[in-house]
Amino acid sequence: MSEIIQRNKKGFWYANVWHEGMRLRDCLFTDDRKEAQKRLADLYVAVERGEYLQSKETFEDRANKYDPVSLKGIYKGQPSKEKKRTLEYHLLPRFKDKTVIQVEEELEAWVEEISKACPDSTCKKLFQVMTELGFEFTKVEDLEGKSFDRDQILTEEDVLRVIQDHVMPHYRTLCLVASYSGLRLKNVAELRKKDVNLRSEWLKVNQSKTGKVVEVPITETLRTVFSRIPSPLRPDDLFFPNVNTKAIATQVTRAFNRAGITWASFHHFRHFIACHLLDHGHSVEEIRDFLGHKLIETTLIYARVKRENLKKLGESLDTSWALTAIRKIDAL
Repeated sequence: MSEIIQRNKKGFWYANVWHEGMRLRDCLFTDDRKEAQKRLADLYVAVERGEYLQSKETFEDRANKYDPVSLKGIYKGQPSKEKKRTLEYHLLPRFKDKTVIQVEEELEAWVEEISKACPDSTCKKLFQVMTELGFEFTKVEDLEGKSFDRDQILTEEDVLRVIQDHVMPHYRTLCLVASYSGLRLKNVAELRKKDVNLRSEWLKVNQSKTGKVVEVPITETLRTVFSRIPSPLRPDDLFFPNVNTKAIATQVTRAFNRAGITWASFHHFRHFIACHLLDHGHSVEEIRDFLGHKLIETTLIYARVKRENLKKLGESLDTSWALTAIRKIDAL
């Protein structure tokens, strides 16, 4: 039996041999017999080095073996839907039909590309999944991707305008609860009658992301919002039954876009309340407890001070003592 055979309209040579228990039937992509023999010899070397199967493995092969699990929060050790979505919606479309070797050749350029195009949080998710898939690469430090600009602060007027003018009517009450409680979308969607005690004026929630229990004071505004929900409800009844959180998130993002606030999403209702509380004199530590963050560094990402307040902060340094000090310095 010949080690190579010639077939197809282009006359390409194909491997047609067993080598060290491995069946080789690869296209050699040449119609020149001597060149085909050289390429077959390269395949023999790849088999002997244990590199042949790796060269045949595709990104999809590796993805099919991937069994992602959560590493933190109350879902630690459980299957991770978020990682699965990251793989399906971001990575598979990008590396479809590529071998693992081809992916590795493109990896550094891809890392640089997404580091410039995506927020830090998205980059971290993509990097984590790629690492768990077995790819090694140099992670970019000080990512240049999208970040929160100092001007990206929602005012109360912005929030109410978007909800009133651009959010679908059946989602408005849910959005208002999120805006004035600081709760995540999933937690608002899963609120039950027993979680909200209007008498004690406290709302108690076991956060879906961190597992941390937070207590939110029920303000007069929140009380008014809850009064809009049809009653009576039994203790285990949901305030917002049969809602699709993905559909709500998409609709709210579109609502912000229609309002001309192209950088905002549902999660920015949470940012709004952090900024609002900070601008009204509350400490970062208080805001951390209110939002249920484990780390104060997370709160610092959310809480941004308005420029006019920063200006007032600077003006407060112009005390009579400071002006006297300046005169003394000038006299030197």
